[in-house]
Amino acid sequence: MTLQTERLERELNCSYQAEPLDDSFLSIIKGQLAKTEKDPEHYLWHSFWLPV
Repeated sequence: MTLQTERLERELNCSYQAEPLDDSFLSIIKGQLAKTEKDPEHYLWHSFWLPV
């Protein structure tokens, strides 16, 4: 776990309990991050909607 992940978990008062992300899904997430950074006004369209 990275320091950024630990910090985010503290800030949100939650923790990630699933398997580590594999390289293919991580690259998809990074691609969405790049799109969101280029178009922050429409970040919801570049987000993943996952049931919690």
